[in-house]
Amino acid sequence: MQAPDYSNYSLAELADVLANIDKEQYPDRVSAVLKEIALRQSLTSKTETSQHQDSSHLQNTATHSPAFVKNKYDDEALHANWLIRFWKGQVSLPISYWVVGILITLGALALSSFVELKIESASSRAELGVYMMLLYVVLTPVVIWQSVGVIRSAIRHPHRGGSAGWATIAIIMTVIGMINFTVDFYRSGVPIITESVSLIGAESTYPPTKFRVLNKGTELELYGGIEIGSELLLLDVLKQNENITTIHLHSIGGRLIGATRLAALVKEYGLNTFVKTSCSSACTIVYLAGKERLLGEDGVLEFHAPALGGKSMHDNTELSSAFDQAYKDADVPNWFAKKIRNTPNTELWAPSHKELLRAGIVSKVVDSSAYGFSGYEDESEINTQAVESGLLTHAYLVAMKEKDPDTYYRIVAINEEGLREGASINAIATRARAALEERITHYIAHGSDADIVDYWHVMIKQMQELQGQYPLACAAFVYPDEVPLEHHAGNEAQLSSEVKALELEALAKLIAHQQLSPSLYSDEKSDDIITNLVKDMKDSSKAHFEVVVAPKDFLESPDIMCGAAIEIQQRFIDFEIQKAAKLLRTISAR
Repeated sequence: MQAPDYSNYSLAELADVLANIDKEQYPDRVSAVLKEIALRQSLTSKTETSQHQDSSHLQNTATHSPAFVKNKYDDEALHANWLIRFWKGQVSLPISYWVVGILITLGALALSSFVELKIESASSRAELGVYMMLLYVVLTPVVIWQSVGVIRSAIRHPHRGGSAGWATIAIIMTVIGMINFTVDFYRSGVPIITESVSLIGAESTYPPTKFRVLNKGTELELYGGIEIGSELLLLDVLKQNENITTIHLHSIGGRLIGATRLAALVKEYGLNTFVKTSCSSACTIVYLAGKERLLGEDGVLEFHAPALGGKSMHDNTELSSAFDQAYKDADVPNWFAKKIRNTPNTELWAPSHKELLRAGIVSKVVDSSAYGFSGYEDESEINTQAVESGLLTHAYLVAMKEKDPDTYYRIVAINEEGLREGASINAIATRARAALEERITHYIAHGSDADIVDYWHVMIKQMQELQGQYPLACAAFVYPDEVPLEHHAGNEAQLSSEVKALELEALAKLIAHQQLSPSLYSDEKSDDIITNLVKDMKDSSKAHFEVVVAPKDFLESPDIMCGAAIEIQQRFIDFEIQKAAKLLRTISAR
């Protein structure tokens, strides 16, 4: 075989040949290698020994001359394991830096995509924790292995005949890469690994997600925390209750991935979102997915940046990107999103209703009493004691509990039953009102003179207020059976809170001062008084008199009907107070 042309070999390759060649079988090749080594050394150092030394002397200098010993790597045997060979720097710099670097970069991208897909499909806390941790667990040792290998290869590069400048650049770039990786590991890796360990080994720090079906199966309340798997609970409830159109959110928030999955379901089912009490942190992601985003008059939305591993991400754009994207998808204005992002997770930003409406976060602020009752932490909190604690803030119910306990506990039961079934406050109030109205005549029949007349004054004030809004609702006070229910107060017209408060105040006094033996007129006497009252009406207003005779004939003339109703009630109390109260007491006692 023809001897190789050793002039094309690098010093490292010549040293490798010299270390592994069979010197007895190929002495001429050994001599050629030694000559080539000596020639190379003579070009770089004037202190080298003469080229004209004989072969035996050259062989000796190959292992002992100062010039050759200067390259301490030439005698190092290549490791059989390529991974260890790379780690020791025995792989050439171009392969170490470029080929391996590109392969690791592509591998990291592939692993990152794989991990992202697995995180999105994770169905348990432990599974989520494992995949969150996987990227850094794999990449950290690989980056260390690659960096050390490249640096060691770069150090050897000039001794292989390569450029010292390029080796220096490779070392600098690798060190910069290691610094960047270390900073990223501290900012992102540590929180991710901390969170992952918590997911795998610890119990959830969020209260369990719970649901209550409200308002005859048309609304649903989510309360508690938000965790991975919450979306499966919601999906199950929605499948069992196909008439749900609105979801109430009463939550402190929770895990972002759980919130984004819940939001996807809310969008898929076209649900409205509603907050009566408060919706905080990740809960707002779910709220923003609503077809219509409703907020009760006392509702609060609370925002802040996400946290990971117990560390706020308000200053970490990489790890808060998913949070930012969720707000971007909901068309949250930049100024609003920036405020959220800059609020540490240890704080909460609660914008005013005006700010929420201006930013388009809330579609409209609504009267929460028209929606199913929500806001309890747990259904077990709906009990008689809790209901009473709310009812007894009203003076008329305090008086009722003392003077008419049977009716009081009936109203308590109505409220408790309504709350348990998730009825609206308006619906519960209507039921309670019906029970109360059954007893109003009893209270008037046993009330004191002054309390009866005061209560009647308030009734007239209510009618006068309704007259300006919807006269037919005003007429319904006196002619409830003749006026269709849909036209009664509370439907076509609403009383102001001030007038409602006056009624309850007058009612409380009426109930508190009940008399055991009230003064009454005989039926004949009361009939005579009423007959004379109506005759006087006929003389003053024929139209009002005709309303009294045939009220149904005036349903198309609500102004006249309302005017007649107010005049009748006013005439009842135009007498002196004792006579007026005695007459009203007698009428009510029949």
